[in-house]
Amino acid sequence: MAHSFVAYIDEAGDDGLTGKFRELGKRGGSSHWLIVSATVMRHAWIAHTVRWRDEILRKAEKQSRELHFVNLTHGQRLAASQYLAAKPIRATTVISNKRGIPRAMYPEKNQLYFYTTRYAIERVSWICRDYRNVGDGDGRVKIIFSRRGGMAYEEFRAYLCRLRDQKTRIHWDAIDIDGIEAHDHSRIAALQIADVVTSAIAAGMEPDKFGNCEARDAITELKQLGLQRQLMITGDRSQEAHRVAAKLNLHDVRAEALPAQKMDLVLAEIRQGRRPMVVGDGINDALALKAGAIGIAMGAQGTDVALASADLVLMSNDLRRLGTCIRLSRKCRGTILVNVGVGLGWTVLLVALAAANALGPSGALMAAILHNAGTIAVMGNAGRLLKFQDRPSEP
Repeated sequence: MAHSFVAYIDEAGDDGLTGKFRELGKRGGSSHWLIVSATVMRHAWIAHTVRWRDEILRKAEKQSRELHFVNLTHGQRLAASQYLAAKPIRATTVISNKRGIPRAMYPEKNQLYFYTTRYAIERVSWICRDYRNVGDGDGRVKIIFSRRGGMAYEEFRAYLCRLRDQKTRIHWDAIDIDGIEAHDHSRIAALQIADVVTSAIAAGMEPDKFGNCEARDAITELKQLGLQRQLMITGDRSQEAHRVAAKLNLHDVRAEALPAQKMDLVLAEIRQGRRPMVVGDGINDALALKAGAIGIAMGAQGTDVALASADLVLMSNDLRRLGTCIRLSRKCRGTILVNVGVGLGWTVLLVALAAANALGPSGALMAAILHNAGTIAVMGNAGRLLKFQDRPSEP
């Protein structure tokens, strides 16, 4: 009986822990991340991957029949990712931040890759266990790797066999260890699809030369948080400004703006009853930052004038931190309102009890104890902010 699922595994980055890490926006050096991703689909959908691959190439106006994510422009990469997001496939990705891993922890060749891939396969086994249709294959998954240099897949099969004898969370009934294969990327359309999935995740995490990760995600998150109107004001040429705005999915662009014009545009928004949040990092942004309802300076590359003019400074150039700021500020505001309500309510209650002589002979002592109990309760509620998560938890 045929397998129920097929998982195509590809990786981005390398598993080297020695040598110099890659500098922002430059080539060469060791990658900061090792990303292993498994693209999973039902066996019946394998034949459709050729059509999916060809459709991506057609939209990208590529003459080749071989799809490489690295050969696509930014817009073509977004289009390919959006196209595949609508297809009946699932992806599970394991990401290792290599900068935080001691070199001595994985001294052997491919050891970190094996360990990272082990968790990808664990998640693949859960998908097969939870989404199997009765009568649709034997319930197992066929695992196919995109062949990588220096990798001995017989050793990986032996590694899985050793894991099978240990206590792990892998659902082994779904894993066909003996059936594991490795093929060249160019031979199988589904491996080229897996390359797009894995490389898209890697591209979204890789900072550019300014330290920014995929800014489009930040823009989308701000819209989800309720900031629907977004305006890009820049002193750059119109052609360049609209090119960047297209990448970010921004439609309202004001280019070739002088510092005073930037400020006037912000003040115009305020006169229309809006409370603009202004984000900038340069000298030319200082007036606009000062004029906004709140000014946020990107601190890692920001000028001293911009930092001094802002109400809030982010110590990195990751625009996704803007969403973090909004979520944290809303959490703080809610906590403050609760604490004020509790504090006032508790004080009114104590005054009423004291006036009614309900605290007994030791009224002064009881009032002091109860007052401090209210203070402790307010402090405990405020302390809950220490558990704030930098990213919203997944549902």
